[in-house]
Amino acid sequence: MDDLIYKTDDFLNLVLGVRLTKVRAIDSPPIANFLIQRYKLYYAQIYTQTFILVVDNRSSQEQFNSVQTSVQLRSIETALKCPIIYIVPQLQYSHRFQLIKRRIPFVVPKMQLYIPQLGMCFSNTVQQNIVQTSKLSVLAQALILQFLSEKKYDTINTTLVRKDYSYTLTSIGRAFRELEHFGLGAIVPAGKHKLLKFKYTGLDLWEKALPYLQTPVRKTIQVPSVYYDMVNAWPNVYIGGETALAQLTDLALPDIVTLSIYEKDFKELKSRIIEPVIDEEDCFLLDLRLYQERSNTNHVGALSLYLQFRDNPDERIQLELRKMMENYKW
Repeated sequence: MDDLIYKTDDFLNLVLGVRLTKVRAIDSPPIANFLIQRYKLYYAQIYTQTFILVVDNRSSQEQFNSVQTSVQLRSIETALKCPIIYIVPQLQYSHRFQLIKRRIPFVVPKMQLYIPQLGMCFSNTVQQNIVQTSKLSVLAQALILQFLSEKKYDTINTTLVRKDYSYTLTSIGRAFRELEHFGLGAIVPAGKHKLLKFKYTGLDLWEKALPYLQTPVRKTIQVPSVYYDMVNAWPNVYIGGETALAQLTDLALPDIVTLSIYEKDFKELKSRIIEPVIDEEDCFLLDLRLYQERSNTNHVGALSLYLQFRDNPDERIQLELRKMMENYKW
């Protein structure tokens, strides 16, 4: 995968707390040959919306022409019938201005992003930015689920969040402003630290936040069964997916077990999994999560499972989800 894709993913995570998902290269796009030589194309999802990531192969922006580039990008968008996001390592201010004027979505990693379809616009020259999005960032969502699950406190502070999650104070402050912007909480001054007090509790907070919450699972992978004991013994690994849902409901246990791990924790574990999946029946599933699960049991919590499966078309799963949420103790 192109290095710019990884940089874009890191930039989105840093600024918004969201990751690119379901990224795959487009090997033979139905576009002109000179466009294939100039750009690399990838399908990817941000939240649940699919985009084409158009990576510029040019080594220099000296010959950049905003009008010409805009026409080329629109032609790619039309040919593949999917919205595009232009990704480029560097771009002069005047060129960025012209792309915004023409409503061409783009990302310059570590510098600026503009994705009007999702209401996103961020520049590193803006200090107190509140990014307008249709979904809460990963960190903001994790804070809500932790608050609803633990029921230990009325407010959360930056020190507590830094202890529980590996985020910078800047990212935490942004998540607090996000929750305030969506009307879910209020920032309370408290000396050197910021406090966030949620405006609602229990079921009321859940119902208010639900339209802005996303699935906590970035992707699910198959792992050979020979590695099951090793993965299951890894720190902060939980029973997940349909296996966890079966433990909490009357759903029958699936034939293939699912475990769940935070995607950043999986990076170290991944180097130890060297054998490929040969027999799909001799494997288990591993959910890679967008954030660390906070559960006092051996399985993923009910709220996270609901978010993971609420769009699943299986009627059996939908029936059990409804029963699970009706019996949930707020």
